Amino acid sequence: MRLLSGIFFLLFPWIIFAQNEADTSIRLHEIRIVDTPLSLLSEGLDVRNIDRIRMQEYALNNLDELLQTSASVFVKSYGPGAISTLGFRGLGANQNVIYWNAIPLRSPNLGMLDISALPAGAFDEISVQQGGGAAILGAGNMSGGVFLTNKPLFKAENRLGCNLSISSIQNVRTALNYRRGGKKFYIRSQLEVFNDKNRFPYYDLHEILRLRQHAAKRKISYIQDMGYRIDEHQYFQSGIWLDSIASEVPGSLTSSTNDALQSGINRRFFVKYVYLKEAFQLRFQSSLLWSGMHYADPDSIAQLAVDSYMQTKVWQHNLNVSRAFNRYISLLSGLYYTYEWASSNNYALSPRRRQGGARLGAKIQTTGLTTNLLVSKEFVLPRSPVLFSFNSAVNISHSLRLKLHFSTNYRLPTFNDLYWMPLGNEHLLPERSKNYELGMNFRPQAGKSFRIAMNVTAFYYAFDERIVWLPSGGVWRPVNLGKVISRGLESHIEGRYVSGSWDYRMSMETTYTLAKNKEYLMPYVPPLQMSLSNVLSFRGFRLHLISRYTSSFFTKTDNSYSLPAHYVTDVSISKMWQLHRHKLRIYFKVNNLFNADYQWIAYYPMPLRYYELRCSWDIDFSGRKRKQ
Repeated sequence: MRLLSGIFFLLFPWIIFAQNEADTSIRLHEIRIVDTPLSLLSEGLDVRNIDRIRMQEYALNNLDELLQTSASVFVKSYGPGAISTLGFRGLGANQNVIYWNAIPLRSPNLGMLDISALPAGAFDEISVQQGGGAAILGAGNMSGGVFLTNKPLFKAENRLGCNLSISSIQNVRTALNYRRGGKKFYIRSQLEVFNDKNRFPYYDLHEILRLRQHAAKRKISYIQDMGYRIDEHQYFQSGIWLDSIASEVPGSLTSSTNDALQSGINRRFFVKYVYLKEAFQLRFQSSLLWSGMHYADPDSIAQLAVDSYMQTKVWQHNLNVSRAFNRYISLLSGLYYTYEWASSNNYALSPRRRQGGARLGAKIQTTGLTTNLLVSKEFVLPRSPVLFSFNSAVNISHSLRLKLHFSTNYRLPTFNDLYWMPLGNEHLLPERSKNYELGMNFRPQAGKSFRIAMNVTAFYYAFDERIVWLPSGGVWRPVNLGKVISRGLESHIEGRYVSGSWDYRMSMETTYTLAKNKEYLMPYVPPLQMSLSNVLSFRGFRLHLISRYTSSFFTKTDNSYSLPAHYVTDVSISKMWQLHRHKLRIYFKVNNLFNADYQWIAYYPMPLRYYELRCSWDIDFSGRKRKQ
């Protein structure tokens, strides 16, 4: 009966609003919840949350604009309004995965995701996972992942928020969000409407100042998640994410004009059931992802017939059960199944793929030492390997912790690799890798007013059967080609000093990566990236300065051409006022303060200095006093 009640209230959430609101905030034993295998078995991996201040300031930005502020990832962008992809530790966009509430959002056609189409302000938490996690999270996670999470939070809440942003590059963005909840039920919704012209200033090849043309992007996005608490041990959560995007595809600096257009529609749904009692948890999640995309270039249809459409459907089901037998040993087992279907005028048939798998892991914890072991097997191809993951962390002292990670990972060829007419190669092998990491977390004891922490990680990846498209007989075809070795060092330092009404926070990230294929360095892998963030707060005022340095990197496989190093600084100032139930914050931001002329992709300019003004208004309708 309780199960039927939970499903009923998820389908008809407005009925809950007739109930009395809760008087207290209840978090369903958040410390004990293990929502994903990553939560239980990630002791040796580097998993870092984006800080709240940065998420607030980028609440009306796309995900690529937020992640560009971090040196731990490489955002390969064609510029504002154009496609952006993500790279970790010398590997490409195909080797990492974006997750929405633990659901992988990768395209079976392309194997990657355009992160410029994803919002940055619709989630409670955004985390970046570094290191291979295919054994824990499934095929494709060979170098890392980004987690967009809406946390289940049952508390008395009734809030309405509004954001409005305008910029000097003729971008207008609005967002409306609503949050309502109580002991038994919550619902959170956000509607975003972006109308971006992206007419930013840049220098052409003759160093003449111009405004970017044909780079507009219009996006409507709606995200909603809701939950129903059956009792103190179990709850339901469901989510809906709908978006529609229409983009003008800008040309390069070497092309005279470009009239290409791209449009897409995405519909994403999930439902999750969680049962937890003492040391036992069961979690089942089912999701459906549907997407459609159309690309047309009118100038070239007569010659090249560039008029392409794609549709994909992905059904995913995941069951995880964990049990802590005592304070030392916990076990995790899981089953998962994925069905992928695609249709395109570039395929002879509509390809389909079924992936099923199982995982079994253990967490062994003693005084000062935690060790995680996991074995995973997918049943999709006879050649699908057995995957292993080993993580360990040991406390050397109260302030020093060492961690170790080893994993085997793999990725299946995409539908484009296999079936694109007439160039696909159905004999491709899955990509494979072995990942090794050694890290250190140092958190020295400090006073109440000053805190500091430092993380350092060294990594080494051996990558086999890499899939690349190479020319053969005048056409390009995908082949498995050799080995790539990627190695490097990452560091992250955070500090905070508080004195009276003054609050200063600093964080610095540095990533050194050397990725090599035989005698050549891999293209679009900067050897050195650095990011420095400084935040100073005083009585509602906040000053934020972010500086990013990227070294020179090659753009061709034979290392014959490279882009110069660049240094970009953004500065923002904001002021917050609170009056009774109303909270108002005004942001003013200067992007590219020192007017740097730079590119992430050869011949695709990034904007010179431009400005943004944003207003955020929040109303708390639950602020009135209640009867005790």
